[in-house]
Amino acid sequence: MAFDDVRTEYHLTPDGWVKGTCRYFGSSKNEVERPHNTVETWENRLYQRSGWSPEEISAEMIWHNASVPEAEREALRARFTRPF
Repeated sequence: MAFDDVRTEYHLTPDGWVKGTCRYFGSSKNEVERPHNTVETWENRLYQRSGWSPEEISAEMIWHNASVPEAEREALRARFTRPF
């Protein structure tokens, strides 16, 4: 069993990044809805196998708005530094 498993969503909007739902071992006390103007949703994961092992940190895009061109999404990513 893992020592730590935290997954946090971040939504990229035209106004910048918005923090979304944070899940601990797969469950969340507060579900945060995706903002209506979101162009991408990313998940940042912090995983630790045991209390003595190093933390494994990764990030991946889990959703994108197909109506927003890739070039526009890239420009927003370049404009707003990732919060994770």
